[in-house]
Amino acid sequence: MRKLIILFSLFLNCVTITAQTTFDKKFSPTTEQYAIKVFNTPDKGFLILGSLNKNYINTYIIKTDSLGDTLWTKTYGNDTIQYFPYDMCSLPDGGYLITGDFQVDTVYSMDTYVQKIDSAGNEVWFNIIGLQNYQGGSKDHGEWVRTLDNGTIIVGCTGRDGFWGINNYYNVGGWSPHLAKLDANGNLIDKWSIFAKIPYSGGRTYDMETIGNKIFWLGIGNGSSFDLGVFDENLDTVFTRINTLTDYYWLSATNDKCLLLFGRGKIAKMDTLGNILWTQTNSSASYPYDMIELSNGDFISIGMQSLIYTFTGFVVGNQTVYLNKFSPTGDLTSSKTINVPAGVFIHLGYSIVSTPDNGFAFTGYSGNDIWLVKVDSTFSITTSINENMVENNSFSIAPNPTNENCIISSNERINKIQLYNAIGETMLNENVNNNSYSLNLADFPTGIYLVTLTNTNGIIEKKKLVLVN
Repeated sequence: MRKLIILFSLFLNCVTITAQTTFDKKFSPTTEQYAIKVFNTPDKGFLILGSLNKNYINTYIIKTDSLGDTLWTKTYGNDTIQYFPYDMCSLPDGGYLITGDFQVDTVYSMDTYVQKIDSAGNEVWFNIIGLQNYQGGSKDHGEWVRTLDNGTIIVGCTGRDGFWGINNYYNVGGWSPHLAKLDANGNLIDKWSIFAKIPYSGGRTYDMETIGNKIFWLGIGNGSSFDLGVFDENLDTVFTRINTLTDYYWLSATNDKCLLLFGRGKIAKMDTLGNILWTQTNSSASYPYDMIELSNGDFISIGMQSLIYTFTGFVVGNQTVYLNKFSPTGDLTSSKTINVPAGVFIHLGYSIVSTPDNGFAFTGYSGNDIWLVKVDSTFSITTSINENMVENNSFSIAPNPTNENCIISSNERINKIQLYNAIGETMLNENVNNNSYSLNLADFPTGIYLVTLTNTNGIIEKKKLVLVN
């Protein structure tokens, strides 16, 4: 297994390592690309859901190591077939589900698709669950995908067709939200319009979450606020909150299996029976787009200065990115802003995850590029080690990759050598006072390491070291 990472791990990286890893990466496979989801992977790296803007939108998956370097990529679609991804969720077996718009060049209709990929990005199955043109259907967008505890797949859609079950439908003319139910193999089991389940007319799905075997749907209702509909595994209504959720735009599940509702300056926690456990307001200017709970009960959000509806946000530019931390009861405790760089129009943050070194990583897009940022626990992207760190190294590591021993050699006398593992832990801190150093890694686990060298002039250099079988 060690050999799988060799080809991707020999590039020099602009990476800051102290007790925690930080970096700011951009990916530019074409002239215009975006990212909307980031996931932790078992090897402490990241998997990013993005898209490439060609003649049609193509789904683009990036797998990186823990330092943000690309290990592999996958593209779904081409110039004549569109895979426009809106959402992605992880699965217990290590795979992922993707939903979005599917369209073939010769067919006008956009149809909801659901796709399962394995941990290496290979397609396991694919299904179109929209009502296609030849069936009399109109446009349909798959916007959210989640699973229930029993393995059932739920897709939140918005389209121009109404559904009272799979075979009972008609064109409603305007936009209509609905839920689709699939089995674990991607077969469509049932589909119902939201307005057939709760008092509702028109509008769109904004967010959807699942907790246990319940589905929580949030969308635009008849009034000025949002509506919440809660459904069981049979898509039957459990309870609703109609026209009572002003300024709550998004949903998230908490560690204790409750529902978090959040928007600009507002957070509320609700149990699965509909009881509000607490509400909190704050003065942040951020419209949080994603919020997660940490193991200690704190919450972290990534957001922007304007409200953005799902993936259409790429048309909105000049956004300050906000990172906010909240206490377990929703009090704002710390904040970080990342301003728009000079000359950049599109600058957005969408999805955030915590990392094993107590830091955070978020993805979005900046300057039409896929953007992956790793910050430490204080939201810092830079540390003091960055001040003298250079990329044009005068030292070498041989062999690299290595299976046990290697020699570190430098043109300058080495003052200190430090070795860090993939999550930023210090594995070695050695004073040298020589031009070379023999490094024995027999007792170290396989993986990616960062070697930093300080010469007698105080210059800090770094290289990646790969330990294999």
